[in-house]
Amino acid sequence: MVRRGVRNTLPVLPLLIGALISIAFWWFGEQRADATHGSVTSHWTCRGGGLGGSVGGDGDCFDHWSYADNTWHWLAEVPTGATRTAISAGHSVWEAGHALNNVYDSGSVSHVHYDTDCTVGCVANYVITDVSGTGNDHIESYQLHIDSSQSWNTNTSAAHGSFSGRDLMSTAAHEWGHGAGFGHSTSGLGHSSGVNNAVATMCPGCGPPGHSERRDLSSDDVAARCQVYRHAHNYAC
Repeated sequence: MVRRGVRNTLPVLPLLIGALISIAFWWFGEQRADATHGSVTSHWTCRGGGLGGSVGGDGDCFDHWSYADNTWHWLAEVPTGATRTAISAGHSVWEAGHALNNVYDSGSVSHVHYDTDCTVGCVANYVITDVSGTGNDHIESYQLHIDSSQSWNTNTSAAHGSFSGRDLMSTAAHEWGHGAGFGHSTSGLGHSSGVNNAVATMCPGCGPPGHSERRDLSSDDVAARCQVYRHAHNYAC
């Protein structure tokens, strides 16, 4: 009975070996694909490690939301109506088609400010939990500031060039990107006239008055989101 059992399973062994080889090729192929994908995202840096951080050799980034989830809430100083709508629309662009989930919660310690603490906009006062040995630290909270002294366009459907002030949705999208762990991109850097759809949301200084390109993620922004959150938690790009 034992010999018969062994003899009957012999034809199965090549199939098992073949399956294991296929899995091995798939696994290492995925790792190679990730590395290759990572190599084309050299335009941007991860947010962390002081002044912008860097991308590790395996594509890992320093800071990100744990399991792609975070919360936030308004401070009373943020004007209601169109201003809040435009700022909210800015974080929605990062969530579209992805597992990123930034939920409004009145009890959150991540606040949206409307003040003059920084010019145009900024994110400050990160609270980071060190995930020992992984190179991937968790962003627990942060403070997002929008410059109240600016003349903002708050119409999220206004066409490029049809307004004179800075586009609030574009600026908010940029700052929400910092909050989620992304540093700056050089894609579109120096752009100051005409419509340039290659301008990354995370391009610094690429949102002069009348421009709205940063309302939509560029391929560079999508690659950044993919690299940070796929490597950290294996979420689809």
